[in-house]
Amino acid sequence: MGCFHKAIGMRKVRIEIKESSLNKKLGNVFTLALYDGANILYAIDKIDWLIMRRLGRFPIDGFKSLLHMLYDPVRRRFYEQVIMHASSPKSVFLPIRNQPQLELGDGTFVRLILMAVCADAPEPVLKYEDFHEALLKDPLLENLKANFKLK
Repeated sequence: MGCFHKAIGMRKVRIEIKESSLNKKLGNVFTLALYDGANILYAIDKIDWLIMRRLGRFPIDGFKSLLHMLYDPVRRRFYEQVIMHASSPKSVFLPIRNQPQLELGDGTFVRLILMAVCADAPEPVLKYEDFHEALLKDPLLENLKANFKLK
């Protein structure tokens, strides 16, 4: 797969998610094949697609998707209660929290800790309707296929 993997412009990215409800139903590590140029938002959208395919709906009450749970498209940033760490295969830190448009290279590893207990008062998450409307208005997010299909 190595030569084929590179020939079609794909990158392998591993994302570990620490959230007990998701982990019980889906495990905690997702290995994704993403197109060149993909960033953390597209990777999360692909996980949302996998969740919908396996479970039919997002399994955590109050949210319609993982992206909805993690990212505020109005302010174009991740919620404070989400802890993120990303590194390249050479262990170089990648600042994806502050630069969500940063391209994920082949072999990138991302760890997401959701609803971190260290957050004193979790930042309120947008209502899904407002989240969805903001996604539709942002041309930088036009390829988030899984989250556009949700209603």
